[in-house]
Amino acid sequence: MGRNKRNSCKGRDKEYNRNCTTIREYFFKRIDIMIKVIHIIGLVGAGKTHFINRHFPDIPEIFDIKTVYEQSQFTPGDLHNNPEAYEKFMQALDSSFKYLVENMQKLGFEYVVCESTGTNAAMNTTLRSYKPYILWIEPDKFRMENTYLRERPYAESVNKAVMKKWNTGKIYENNIYNPRTDEFQNSIPERFIKFFRF
Repeated sequence: MGRNKRNSCKGRDKEYNRNCTTIREYFFKRIDIMIKVIHIIGLVGAGKTHFINRHFPDIPEIFDIKTVYEQSQFTPGDLHNNPEAYEKFMQALDSSFKYLVENMQKLGFEYVVCESTGTNAAMNTTLRSYKPYILWIEPDKFRMENTYLRERPYAESVNKAVMKKWNTGKIYENNIYNPRTDEFQNSIPERFIKFFRF
C-alpha cells in the first residue's frame, strides 16, 4: 500500500525547522535536543505494539496518547470545538511527554518510542519539536480482519478515517514497514537504526 514518495515527510525539513511560534514549542525544543523520538503509526490492529515489542524489547515505557486521555479524564469528543478543553489537554499531553523524556534519560535511554494512528493533531504538535522519525506500519488486512478487528469493534470507523487521511497525503511518514515481507521501504538513518533490535 505504498504511496508516492512525494507524500513522505522525507525532504520536508523546512516544515519541522520553522521557528517556534509558541512558548510551549520553544520550551519543549529546549528540553534536550539530543533525545531521539521514534513514532510508530498505523491503523488500529496493524501491529504497532507487536513491532515495538520486537524491535525495542528493552524499552520500559511507550508513549501512548490513550494513557493521557485516561489520566486527564478527557475523551476525543470533549476537545471538538472547545478551545479551553483542548488547551488543558495539550498541557496534560506536554507534561506527560516531558515526564517520559526525563524518566527515560534518568534510565540511560537516548530515545523514546511513541505509538498512535498518526492522526492526532495534539500529539503531532507535541512531538514536532523533536523532529521524530515516523514509521508507518503497513496494514495486513487478512491478519487484522481475522484477529484484532473482531476484538476492537471501534476499529472499523477509526481506521476508515485514518485511511482517508492516508490516501489523501495528510499523514506523513519517513518510512514504511511491510510486515508481510518484513521489509522497510527506505533505509533507516544511522542515528535511529542503532536503537532497533533486529
